[in-house]
Amino acid sequence: MNYKENLSFSYIARFSDNIIRPFEEIEKEAILKTIEYCDGNVCKAASFLKISHGTLYNKLKRWKNEHK
Repeated sequence: MNYKENLSFSYIARFSDNIIRPFEEIEKEAILKTIEYCDGNVCKAASFLKISHGTLYNKLKRWKNEHK
């Protein structure tokens, strides 16, 4: 099965500029944008993302420690 044939052209167009990025980078961007959308409310962001707030807090803590 050729997955590229099944993707819509609009989907490909949106991501064509960034071609391929590591999943972790995409995940982090999605999480941070969701938290911003939720005015900093991490529990609400976790709900939008369908993950537990504990998981989200752990990811934020890990990212903070990576930048030390």
